[in-house]
Amino acid sequence: MKCADFRRILRKELPPLYECEEREEKLAIVTPVEYPDGDYVELFVIPEDDGYVLTDLAETTATLASYKFNLKGSQKRFKLFQQILKAHGVHYFQGELRIPFQDESELPQALVRLTQAVVQVSDLLFTMRYGAGTSFREEVEEYLIEHEVRFEPDYSVVGRSGQTYTIDFYVERRKPFLIQTLSSGSSGYAEVVVSKTVRMWYDLRRLDGRYRYSSVLDDSTDIWKPSHLEILSDLSEIIVWSEREKLLQLIAATNS
Repeated sequence: MKCADFRRILRKELPPLYECEEREEKLAIVTPVEYPDGDYVELFVIPEDDGYVLTDLAETTATLASYKFNLKGSQKRFKLFQQILKAHGVHYFQGELRIPFQDESELPQALVRLTQAVVQVSDLLFTMRYGAGTSFREEVEEYLIEHEVRFEPDYSVVGRSGQTYTIDFYVERRKPFLIQTLSSGSSGYAEVVVSKTVRMWYDLRRLDGRYRYSSVLDDSTDIWKPSHLEILSDLSEIIVWSEREKLLQLIAATNS
């Protein structure tokens, strides 16, 4: 397959947001989505005996590893990882996220599925509590369960841009409640976490007013700047974890 073939196929089914390069035996596809470090996600088409395989060449797991994030660090975390792969029909082999396909016409759908899987697997990084045995997201989840709050984890919602986001928790109320957890072990990475969450809330709020939004911050380390709180508060209701009882009050208020 050549880049000209790829562009011809994609023009029929996907917006013109993907770029293509021919690299030796591979077709490199630069997607419009980013890893947490800001690099664009690249996927590769490699010919095989019985067709093709679309793969990330283990870049996703390498990116997570650079933040010392272990997908198998907890059973719950690895289960979430497996659920993401299953939902998108993605295979995991020697660190790679892969989708095999036989005909060139199958490439657009494979590209959409693998791109979404890469984004959702990368988003697991934003749940991590640095230096702890469990993630911050897991701690919030256990708190909700303990207080008998019924919720749906990993809730998918589409923003006005057309991008699909996976929200940590969806709570059904008269006005549904979306909760996103934020944790970081460094001020530099905190900037990344806040920027990603702000973009997400902004995109969702542009679509309609169906939801209420809450950003739950892990304040076990003093890395959140006043500017972080200010910009997040413009788009969501902020709960710091040391005052977690306010989260329950906020959830209860959504039925009033």
